[in-house]
Amino acid sequence: MMTYYLKPPRGNMALHKLHKCVKERFQFLASLENGEITIPKNFEYLIDGTPLDRAGHFMLRLLSLSSYNFKMFVLKTETNLFAKRLDMLKYNEIINMLKTLYKHVLEIIPLLSDKNFIDFLSEVKHICKSMINMEAAVHVFKETHPETCSDYYISVPFKMCLPFVQKREVELKLGKCIVPCGKWKDLLKIIFHIHLEFGMKQLQITGCVTQAFSDSRIHQLAQELQKRFVNDTAQVGVSGMSAREVHSNSVYFPPCMAHLYQTLRSRHRLTHEARRQFTLFLKDAGMPVEEALTFWGTEYSRPSSTCETGCTHSWQKDYRRYRYSIRHMYGLEGGRYSYRVSSCRKIQEWQLTAQAEGGCPFQHFDNPRMISLVSSQLLSDTSTLNEILHLKATGKAHEACHLFLSAQENIICRTSNVDTTQNKEMCKPLSFNRFANPVQYYISLKSRKCEDSMAESN
Repeated sequence: MMTYYLKPPRGNMALHKLHKCVKERFQFLASLENGEITIPKNFEYLIDGTPLDRAGHFMLRLLSLSSYNFKMFVLKTETNLFAKRLDMLKYNEIINMLKTLYKHVLEIIPLLSDKNFIDFLSEVKHICKSMINMEAAVHVFKETHPETCSDYYISVPFKMCLPFVQKREVELKLGKCIVPCGKWKDLLKIIFHIHLEFGMKQLQITGCVTQAFSDSRIHQLAQELQKRFVNDTAQVGVSGMSAREVHSNSVYFPPCMAHLYQTLRSRHRLTHEARRQFTLFLKDAGMPVEEALTFWGTEYSRPSSTCETGCTHSWQKDYRRYRYSIRHMYGLEGGRYSYRVSSCRKIQEWQLTAQAEGGCPFQHFDNPRMISLVSSQLLSDTSTLNEILHLKATGKAHEACHLFLSAQENIICRTSNVDTTQNKEMCKPLSFNRFANPVQYYISLKSRKCEDSMAESN
């Protein structure tokens, strides 16, 4: 039966079986994130609501608290898994799921002390009761029910449906969202995500995380799974970057980060979010924290008379603040989470203000501004530029950026000194050059340059 994972499984399980259960689930969630669903050989570990399924979920929830990136991965992919399962259920199965959820909420609320969690679950109880008891249940949860339907409504606190509020998909009235029945399935998905966040918080405030990680076997498993998040960044294939090497390496930056670097060079200042994103990009591209302090110290020590945001901060005056901020992003201060550069999709989804300096050039810039950023590398390739403009106009920003990367790789190949036959072979598109964040773009292009350099030396 479909589950919200409110109650952990009971009983004992052999350690080797628990390891296998967690790893199978982790690999399946990773395939969900990549958009390529890989059915595991041991599918019994993922049968919804079984003790093995619940054990894998709760153990992975605990392990994910070992790092910020791991936690964000589990939050996103477990919610995606729940959404896919929900979409496959028949209306009577959804009603049974809601009845079970209602029952579990009643059992759990008396055991809690966190008022916010109690208030949230109380609202979940109200939502379940409304969906179960209304005659609309059969109407709402049928496969043919349209998302635009508004025959029935539920009133929900706006904090429980912020994604709806952000997209202006619901009506707000006295602090409540009036959610039409066409959005009820989406509401159940949002509730799952919020509950998972509360569940993770409970593990932290009750001391379960510290107690669990004091066991070397749990700690070792967490370290093993965390390798995936290290391998997504520049530690693979590209050496570190010093403050003095930023300028020479900037030719390999993706357009979004190249734009931030150009802005920083001209103004010696960036807005808060732009500075944060560029710091995380340099960090994940291999820059050590001491080099990051040197880099930002050099730029922010220079006067800025052209900063459109009216920034009056300087390294000399605000050294402690900037030092703490940079070390915090490296996981050396505060909660000690090692933050990570945003994905391309997230950057493209940003709602930018008038003063914002970041964003995706293929998503947020107008055509003249975008062309001015990329034209220096496409002066003699008008066909590629026109194709990029077409992709941009049709909302395919990620494809446009991939095409620009291919154009840059072709330039590297044409300007290399390797012989013609070898050049043609190396200029073939690389299947593993697909990227999901700015650092992977940088790695791809820098790696191609390194390959050409090695070929020239041979």
